[in-house]
Amino acid sequence: QALSHQLGGEQAAPEVAEALALHAQVEEALAGRAAAYEAELERQQASDAKCHAFAEAAAAFVQTLSDEVQALNAVQGEPEERLASVRALYGDGAKASGAH
Repeated sequence: QALSHQLGGEQAAPEVAEALALHAQVEEALAGRAAAYEAELERQQASDAKCHAFAEAAAAFVQTLSDEVQALNAVQGEPEERLASVRALYGDGAKASGAH
């Protein structure tokens, strides 16, 4: 309206009114695009946080598996001694059933 007033108010040419209407449409579209970008940014940030949490949990799991493999590889001796060592490592199955 201020621009229309500066250009002669009611006597402004129809082209000016059309330009003003197009300008308003562009501003509205830009506002909609900015809102969509903001919403997508929030969605991506939430997704990124979930990815980081998963990566941390996966790294801890891989480390646990690596530690377990190392412990098993360190078991030596005759088969009966090895069986006893493995049972001791795993509490005769208690460690596995408590890992839920």
